[in-house]
Amino acid sequence: MRQRGFTLVELLVVVAIIALLIALLLPALSKAKDIAQQTRCLGNLRQFGIAHGMYASEWKGWFTPVYIRYNFVPGNAGGVTRWYRIPEFHNYLGLDRVGGDDFATGILCPVSYGAKKTGVDGLGNVNRSYGMNLDGTDHDHWEDQINQSKTAVPLSAVTQAEVNRPGEKYMQGDGLDWKFVRYWSIQRYKGDHTKKNSDNVAAARHPEEFGGINMLYYDQHAQFNSYDEAFNSSSSWNVTGP
Repeated sequence: MRQRGFTLVELLVVVAIIALLIALLLPALSKAKDIAQQTRCLGNLRQFGIAHGMYASEWKGWFTPVYIRYNFVPGNAGGVTRWYRIPEFHNYLGLDRVGGDDFATGILCPVSYGAKKTGVDGLGNVNRSYGMNLDGTDHDHWEDQINQSKTAVPLSAVTQAEVNRPGEKYMQGDGLDWKFVRYWSIQRYKGDHTKKNSDNVAAARHPEEFGGINMLYYDQHAQFNSYDEAFNSSSSWNVTGP
């Protein structure tokens, strides 16, 4: 007896059902990918928090400076060493490469331009991935205990005693620059995920367009905040404020 095959109509129905199922699954898969990337980014910031805490423990309560001027000469501003180039921070983070803007992409935010724009050595650009909050820290301290050479240097940093309510104050987070402030983050970013870099700007990139932002706090915990939660709370940005 001759077996009956599928008719064209039946095949079209099956194809339509499969297409419908794919259409229903794709948003869920995309959301799952966004959550995974945001969680990985948050994990990176927690590692940074441990390193910052170790820095404060060794350097008499001083947190990792946003920047520091080694070999400072009065009357000459000298070169600025950014937070991610400070040798001690590298050591605490367990990195063996010191200097430059390059970090292994595994420790950068996976959706950042810094992680996507890798060089020939496969390293990504950290100053297009994470920045430190400059609000309330942008004042030059004179403190000879910060520099290993024991020479006085001006730096942008705060001590544990200066930070009020450390569990509510932003220390570091997703950024389009190695440093950021609330004012320019609101004025220049505005949820534009196509920006590759912008001075002094934090990036709400999870998900990419008008999303939320991962932030590390001065008590070394890290959490995800929505755009409104992150940028409407001015008190969380002012590190040394009330």
